[in-house]
Amino acid sequence: MAVTRIILWIGYALVMMAGLMGLALLGALFLFDYQTAVIMVVTGLAVLVFGALLIFSTAQTPSRESNSDALLFLLLFWIFIPLIGAIPFLVYSPDIGWIQAYFEAVSMLTTSGASSFIPENLPPAMLLWQAILQFFGGVSVATLAVVILAALNLTGTGVHRSNLFTLRKGELFERLMAIGRVVFGIYLFIASLCFILMTVSGTQVFDALCLSLSAVATGGMTPRSDDLALYIPRISAFVLAITCALGAMNVSVVWDVLRQRNIRNIRRIFTNIEHRTLLSISAALFLLGILYAGLQNIYPVFLEAIFFISSAGFIYDAISLEQIPSVILIAIALIGGSALSTAGGLKVIRIVLLMRHLSTDIKRLSHPSRVLPVTFRNSAIPDRAFLSIWMYFFGYTLVFGLSILCFGAVGLDFVDATAASAASLANMGLLLPATLPESGLTWVEMTPSQMMVSSMLMLIGRVEVLAVFALLTPSFWKEQ
Repeated sequence: MAVTRIILWIGYALVMMAGLMGLALLGALFLFDYQTAVIMVVTGLAVLVFGALLIFSTAQTPSRESNSDALLFLLLFWIFIPLIGAIPFLVYSPDIGWIQAYFEAVSMLTTSGASSFIPENLPPAMLLWQAILQFFGGVSVATLAVVILAALNLTGTGVHRSNLFTLRKGELFERLMAIGRVVFGIYLFIASLCFILMTVSGTQVFDALCLSLSAVATGGMTPRSDDLALYIPRISAFVLAITCALGAMNVSVVWDVLRQRNIRNIRRIFTNIEHRTLLSISAALFLLGILYAGLQNIYPVFLEAIFFISSAGFIYDAISLEQIPSVILIAIALIGGSALSTAGGLKVIRIVLLMRHLSTDIKRLSHPSRVLPVTFRNSAIPDRAFLSIWMYFFGYTLVFGLSILCFGAVGLDFVDATAASAASLANMGLLLPATLPESGLTWVEMTPSQMMVSSMLMLIGRVEVLAVFALLTPSFWKEQ
């Protein structure tokens, strides 16, 4: 196992975190928040020095790695990078403790948006730090899915395959930088366009900046605790919804459309099977919202339907999708968005493939001798390739059930435990308030033990369940 190679790339990740703190420093200076500026300077320099030491001490490491090395890096990245992101929160509010600070950083980096702070209690510079973490987390989610998860699932149904990924055995880490620059450019362009349009349409500059960074990452973080309708114009909310939808779409398809610079290619966004399914789910959710909230709330329902299927879950108005029964909202949240996107959940393409496979098996019951292959991306998929998806579905269900037990063990009743588990595992923090718990449970009121359970679930949701289970399989760690 190329341990030094993994350490080298952890060092690169730390240097990038130091760069993010540099951006937060500039924001703090612009906002005249000198306390946060000092925090970012000291923390950023310490992280930069530590990251540089890791890089220089492993610079001569061999340039080859196996799939198990890539998986270990994936796990270490999601476990340890939030520790760095948590430092500014802990230094600013020492009384909150490491667990709450870690929970906050995990929530932001996994783009869950389940904040343990009331926005009005944080200075603007710290709110900006939350937004920056969410944007970086969204870029990281998409990049790691395009490179590492695609490499780990080459023999399956191709859920993570894309035009962005080209396999070069032993050079997975090198691809991270190249693909990361592409993904960063795509999301920065979308976020910048969103920011400009929201500002022009009347949203305050700071609100527009935070919301734009959060929207493209489908994070759901807001700079205020009020519903969006109270502080952004209707046109800005529409722009925000479109940005969330783009964040939940397959990044390789969005990349193809942008790089070809041909307006006729925009139709590819609507013809992609994942995107068509997402739009269909959004339409169904919209109709349900009208049924429960009434026609007088048609615009809030329309916006929140898009917010919800993107897993951002922004709440635009108090009377909207929240009127729909919680079990429906939880089921849709667990489905999630596209495989190569910033959205969480099972991923809609897995559900589509499972439904196709199930339909084919039902047809085979009446005609056992018929040859009915399941096709995906113009190629037939053998039945054995679906084993990984069925295993993933089973594993996801198992983790969801165990998470409810864990939340119950740390003090939540069954209803609250179910909502909190779904919100954490699907990386959709705003699902919890959307279910309108009778107990009034919020992320702010959670105990440290409940936050730790939630943090673990958010990380499992981002790493993907089977990647975690692989750690329990000794054969995976054999030399590949």
